[in-house]
Amino acid sequence: MRWRAVTSCLGIALALVAASCSSDSSTAASTPGSTIARPATTPPGPTAVPVTDPPTSAAPTTTVPAAVATLAICPDRAPKTLTCLTVAVPADPTKSTGRTIVLAVTVRRADASKWNAPVLSILGTTPSYPWTDPKAADVFPGHDMIWIDQRGAGRSDGLTNCPELTTYSAEISTMNLGTEAAATLKACFAKAEQSVVPFASIFDHRVVAADTAAVRRALGISTWALYAGSAGADIALQIIDQDPTSVTALVSRTPVAVGAGGGTNDLAAAFGRFAADCAAAPKCSAAGDLQQELAKTFARLASPVTTKVIEPGTGIPLVLDQTTLLDSMKSIGSISLSTLVASLLPGGVDGSSDEAVAKAFAANVIDTSGWALVSHCQNVDYTYPGLTTTANDQAGIFAGYSTKRFCDAVGPLPQYSLRAHPTSTVPVLAVLPSYDPRSSVATTKQIFAGFANTTVVEVPRIVDPLQQLTDCFYATANAFLTAPNAKLDSSCLTSPAVATLG
Repeated sequence: MRWRAVTSCLGIALALVAASCSSDSSTAASTPGSTIARPATTPPGPTAVPVTDPPTSAAPTTTVPAAVATLAICPDRAPKTLTCLTVAVPADPTKSTGRTIVLAVTVRRADASKWNAPVLSILGTTPSYPWTDPKAADVFPGHDMIWIDQRGAGRSDGLTNCPELTTYSAEISTMNLGTEAAATLKACFAKAEQSVVPFASIFDHRVVAADTAAVRRALGISTWALYAGSAGADIALQIIDQDPTSVTALVSRTPVAVGAGGGTNDLAAAFGRFAADCAAAPKCSAAGDLQQELAKTFARLASPVTTKVIEPGTGIPLVLDQTTLLDSMKSIGSISLSTLVASLLPGGVDGSSDEAVAKAFAANVIDTSGWALVSHCQNVDYTYPGLTTTANDQAGIFAGYSTKRFCDAVGPLPQYSLRAHPTSTVPVLAVLPSYDPRSSVATTKQIFAGFANTTVVEVPRIVDPLQQLTDCFYATANAFLTAPNAKLDSSCLTSPAVATLG
């Protein structure tokens, strides 16, 4: 295997942060004012039973009738450059007959008469077009862009929205669930089981890859490149495994796949880099040694602290403990919150920042879709530490971080399908920002172990190159897509013009 590792001046293996609710995650609810013309479908089948192990069926191989793309109406105030379509795909890709479900597809074309080096964008665990991002339609200039709302997400069939969860937003955010909060979550998952889309199929990325291939054929695209943000890398692996000749190149930012990424080792490594850079920045270092402050705060919270901050929906006071502390350290992967970590952590030693931290939890906006919280409860590392299998041999204080108490209260829940392990010559560019703790160089090599041509670019002192180095990131990614086998100039990423901590 040939690895072209472009290392930062720190010479440290990068890791990348976070949860399914990060900037890579898809929007949770349907967009008001949008319309999809749906073909008739047969009634849904029997209610599925929640599963606790990955689906064991083979990847879909049955030939199914060709799907057709149908024009639809885009949401209100959608950019004029976008075209919205729908494609009906089999609810079960292994069956050539049976009911269908409708997927929403969003396209940006440069020239309607031909495809122009199209790129499929796959963002987050359950991707959809990010309508809340006003810049989304402008990404990858010069390429036609395709976004598919995955089954169970966005404007596609199968979305389960549970707005009642907002009543318990603070309990869900801190993973300190009361009886009513746990019951409401269980009711939401039960509601998802009644959907026209089999709930477990949302988490079977082999099925998602089959859906994607059906959309590609419906659009008349022979080949495309893939852009996979964070957990979208797992879907990309399944696409390359099932539909290998369709993919020309893959760009992945913070790649995470089932069993690789999201664990405590990556979180600990990212926090270590964050703390080291803080110590080297005069303004940040005035707060003290963040590693020591974290250890002291962790020891203090061995006895949970009940704050004066009240959950708005229930009137219940927020409780902070060691789990909420370690979970909150993932905030170093957020541009808006990373500097707050540095300023608030020293106050955790004596409790002086407890109320401010609790207020941040109380103000957190949770995803109210039925699938969003399932990623908390996976047996192996994915977007959170695995419940039964996680790499924590280098995690230090983070080794004890687990979402088990949340999952015990609401489970059992479906498991994502096992990661695909394709052998491929598809060129891969993986971009790893320093403070995003979802992934690392070691994790990236694990994910793309079967790929013969992988370039890893480490970006020091940065949370998110999409926001902090936008022009640089897309210029580098576009250069790679234009000539994926040529030597890549990534200097604007490896020597960034800005630094998160100053």
